[in-house]
Amino acid sequence: MTGWLHSLWAVVAVGLHSHVALAVAPPDGNKLIDATLLIDTREVEPGKPFRAGVLLKIEPGWHTYWRDPGDSGVPTDIRWKLPPGFVAGELQWPQHKRFEIPGGLYNNGYDGEVLLFATITPPEKIEDDTVSIGAEVSWLVCTDEQCLPGSATMSQEVRRGEASPSSAEELFDQWSRKVPQSPATQPAR
Repeated sequence: MTGWLHSLWAVVAVGLHSHVALAVAPPDGNKLIDATLLIDTREVEPGKPFRAGVLLKIEPGWHTYWRDPGDSGVPTDIRWKLPPGFVAGELQWPQHKRFEIPGGLYNNGYDGEVLLFATITPPEKIEDDTVSIGAEVSWLVCTDEQCLPGSATMSQEVRRGEASPSSAEELFDQWSRKVPQSPATQPAR
């Protein structure tokens, strides 16, 4: 085989190998969930609580976990990044689904999408014209065969002013209705 023909075959072989490697690369936990920070007010009013949450849109066939994940898994974690004097309430967990897993075990979690949220109470006095509301989110996203970690860091600048509903308020109201009103108990086995 001539030198240039041998070189051509080497390039083709490397190219094919690269495409095969890309085709069988494992999925990425950060690409299986689209996480978006939402706030239910257009402006933050001193002393007036508002809701902030993270909307998780989960790829079909995958799921994340509820605060009590069941027999395996890890609950989604949200760490709020708030200005001084702002206080986050307890994370609200809408009603979950039960996922049967091999061996007679189960998991509690969410597929499709879920909004995890908390009430944020600002201080009575806010000096700055804008404030940054942020969240660091981590999750475990799974199928029956595998689990992958993922995370996201996000923030929004919100002006100080008179509170008025944002375009996300209706979504917060929908997910609020799905939060159990009494303390949740672990599902019966």
